[in-house]
Amino acid sequence: MTDIVKNELERNVKELERCVELIVPYTNTTEEIIRLNFESIRMLVDYCEGLSLEGEPAMERWLTSPRLAKLKENFKNEEV
Repeated sequence: MTDIVKNELERNVKELERCVELIVPYTNTTEEIIRLNFESIRMLVDYCEGLSLEGEPAMERWLTSPRLAKLKENFKNEEV
């Protein structure tokens, strides 16, 4: 696993944890908001699974080209 994939995976796992923590405060919101939150969790899990199994090809499939280019550029700048 490359460092850029590792960093992306760590960032998304933290976001997953945040989404799960938000489910409890949503108890007073509409069913639609709760449904959307679970849908975002499912998408993040799918993305993290792809990152773990495939690496950068998963990033290329899930991210837009400008966002992927920006991530790679930021990672290069962090290495320097």
